[in-house]
Amino acid sequence: MTTIGYGVSDYYFGDCWAPFCLVLLQVFFAITFDAVAIGLIFQRLSRGRKRGRTIVFSDKAVVRRVGGELYFMFRMGELVKRHLVEAHVRVYCVRHIRERMGGCFPSATNMTSSASSSFSDNPVYTSLSSLAAQQAESSNSAGCGFEDGTVETTYFQAFNMRLKHPSDELGSRLLMTLPSVIVHQIDKLSPMMPRSTWYDATSRCHEWSGCDFPPKQDDKYADINMTESSSSTSSTGLTSTLHSEEPNQQKSEPNMSLSERRKLRHYQIEQLQIQSFLSDRDAEILILVEGVDEATSNVIQAKHSYKWDDIVWNASFAPCVKRGAPGQPFSEYCIVDFDKFHDLVDAPLDCEGCSFITKDMIR
Repeated sequence: MTTIGYGVSDYYFGDCWAPFCLVLLQVFFAITFDAVAIGLIFQRLSRGRKRGRTIVFSDKAVVRRVGGELYFMFRMGELVKRHLVEAHVRVYCVRHIRERMGGCFPSATNMTSSASSSFSDNPVYTSLSSLAAQQAESSNSAGCGFEDGTVETTYFQAFNMRLKHPSDELGSRLLMTLPSVIVHQIDKLSPMMPRSTWYDATSRCHEWSGCDFPPKQDDKYADINMTESSSSTSSTGLTSTLHSEEPNQQKSEPNMSLSERRKLRHYQIEQLQIQSFLSDRDAEILILVEGVDEATSNVIQAKHSYKWDDIVWNASFAPCVKRGAPGQPFSEYCIVDFDKFHDLVDAPLDCEGCSFITKDMIR
């Protein structure tokens, strides 16, 4: 298109400006069209959304206990050879908030009606003490002045989840060349851990001993009766379940000491409390992975989420990274078997350490 005019005998078109301007506009629009077309095609091929699909996450997340502490873990990896630059991960817990609205003050409607009636009787000389007394009498007589037992629900609130690996203190950066296991500790500050007293959607109160009992040193509580440790869970309906399971546990583990049975009892209560809490709050764990593609310099973001029923307890991830066999091709290379990327294996109820959580991470 830009070669129009070549081969003619008169390049100036007989001193006529109309063909010259026409050819100039045609060349200008041709160059502009080529630039726009190439830019759109390149942008289409290098979109970050398509690149983000090459980041894979495990089908299930797991929760296991290491060193007496609970840890939430999931695995992620990269399918292509060119990895992300400055890749980092953020994890959020999206769930409902339920708070009890009961208190020692009457409702605003009853307080306004009581105050108006008091000032109507004596608008000038009514004292604060008489006003408070009249308010208390009117509230008690009405029987509905105090809103005890009311639970207020705020839906779908996001909470940050601190990470043990990769450490938040180091910016949560990842090396995407190899599959990585992301670790979050479920402690008092975790949005996955319920408080010792919490309320469900039916305003039912759940009480338990909390995540601090029993401590790591069991000998200190060796003389405490086991029934006392489970008495605080009577309102949750878990005590009867655990009592019914206790004979079978003692029969299968006859050599367990009192402190070991108490710890096992606490672990079961804690698991049931967390599961019922996440179910009631309709919890969902949201993962965001961001980085820069080294080929296109585009910012890439990959998203994934786990619902509360996508979490497997007392399990771990099967090894998917190995070294090539000696004497075989690629013997000096690291081999990633993505066929085992989503596989899970059973984990003990508690252990001193594992390949994903070292003793240095346990505080």
